[in-house]
Amino acid sequence: MISDAVLVVDDDPLVVGMLSHAGRARGLDVVGVQSSADAATALARRPFGVVVVDLRLGTGSGLDVIRDVRARDAAAEAIVISADRRLSSALESYAQDVFAFVPKPFDPAQLFATVERALERRRGAVERQRLTWELRLLNDVATTVSASIEITEALQAGLDRVAEAYEVRWGVLRLRPLDGGDLVVRAVHGAPIDLVSQAYAGRNDWPPGTAMTDHLPVRKDDIPHDVLGDLHETYPIRSALSVPVLAGAESLGVLTLASDLEHRFDAQDERVLLTVGRQFGVAVANGQLHERVHRAKVQWERTFDAIGDPIALFDHQARTMRVNAALASLRGWPIRDTQGHTCGEAGLCGGGCPDCLVGRALRGGERLDEEITTADDRIFAVTTVPVADASGTAVLVAKEMTEERRRARQLRRLSQEVSATNAELVATVDRLRTTQAQLVQAEQLSAIGQLVAGVAHELNNPLSSVIGYAQLVHAEVTSKPALAAAGQALLEDMSRIVSESDRAARIVRNLLTFCAAPDGRAQPPRHRRTLPAYRRPARLRFADQGHRGRV
Repeated sequence: MISDAVLVVDDDPLVVGMLSHAGRARGLDVVGVQSSADAATALARRPFGVVVVDLRLGTGSGLDVIRDVRARDAAAEAIVISADRRLSSALESYAQDVFAFVPKPFDPAQLFATVERALERRRGAVERQRLTWELRLLNDVATTVSASIEITEALQAGLDRVAEAYEVRWGVLRLRPLDGGDLVVRAVHGAPIDLVSQAYAGRNDWPPGTAMTDHLPVRKDDIPHDVLGDLHETYPIRSALSVPVLAGAESLGVLTLASDLEHRFDAQDERVLLTVGRQFGVAVANGQLHERVHRAKVQWERTFDAIGDPIALFDHQARTMRVNAALASLRGWPIRDTQGHTCGEAGLCGGGCPDCLVGRALRGGERLDEEITTADDRIFAVTTVPVADASGTAVLVAKEMTEERRRARQLRRLSQEVSATNAELVATVDRLRTTQAQLVQAEQLSAIGQLVAGVAHELNNPLSSVIGYAQLVHAEVTSKPALAAAGQALLEDMSRIVSESDRAARIVRNLLTFCAAPDGRAQPPRHRRTLPAYRRPARLRFADQGHRGRV
């Protein structure tokens, strides 16, 4: 706080009384004393902006009082009054950088007009000192919080600098986590961070939420003893100032300074700490950005290395900029020694550089797909894609197809074997069908043969009788000339009967021959009788008279 009080020091009580009365009449806070000792006592109790001192104070000097005032407040102004009008006295006074030298006797109105001008200069000097201090503080904070990319270290150093500059009991910086949630204590000055974190656990009502929601400073004076529980018992505070930590229009947290003095903070402190809060916000935003980038980098690297297929990024000279763990393992490279290798050393470009897959992709700017067989007979389906920017880079992605191709060849071989086996089975089925037809036909022929043999057997018996009886009649008629002459026509009929019966017998024999078995042997009928060869009898014999003989 800037003090506008005026200290009057003169060993003449009338002068002290007169100046005190005139100053108060002008609305000034004037304190009058009569000796250097009394002046020291008054300075110990309160600050003064201007001291009006007599050059001669009995055995002492008013210049000593000025030195004492300046030792306590370098911006304090001094006005020397003296009955000694010598130039040397004035020069001696101005050597102490006094504001004015006023010889006695003086007009009180003119003296206090000089006091008011001294107060104005003091206010200007104090304001300049304040601005210089603020600029130095802001510059120091900006330098401190940006000195390290380690956000926790930078925030702690910045908080220490601000708390020391304001000479407060303790300070705390709480931030919202990167993934969201309640404010978390990230830095503490003047108290253990564990104790402060415990005091703030589950509490977002102190300071009030306006610091976060309205982006306004929150100043509290005469704070109750139980506001922060055990923390207040160990580290008592009477006033606090909280400001939002802002990055643009986004609230990232709250910065709080706490003092054991009442009314420690004013509007100027609010203004300065708001700027400090924005500096912290920039540092926090940069730190969070760095953390996000680091997280993204780690996640990308882990994802890149987790891909089981070999992947490589080549520059415009077809040299590796980065490869994943799969390709490094394939080539036997340490994961930290994968840069600067040619595409030929990577072994998946097909060879013939610069007319390989990578070289053609870089020159033509088109995607290329090709199947590559390495020196160890491993087969890869390789895709090379140029990066669509001005960097002149290309990405090679390879997928091993060795097992797939091997299985495909096995499947083709098995398919061919199955086809051959199927053809053999079809031929076998055809043969079986032919054999089955032959067996059916043979069975049918065998049945027909058996049927014909049975029929022939049944026909041969009556034919034998017809032929036999015809021969008997023919023989009997020819044996009797009278009958033969009269029965010539009968003999011819009998001859015709024998001839036709013989013809029927030949037909039966032909049927038996046609129905022979598949092995060439005839199927004899059951109980078959073989007809004797027919011969025309030369003569008829009779066993006895009255009966006809048999052939």
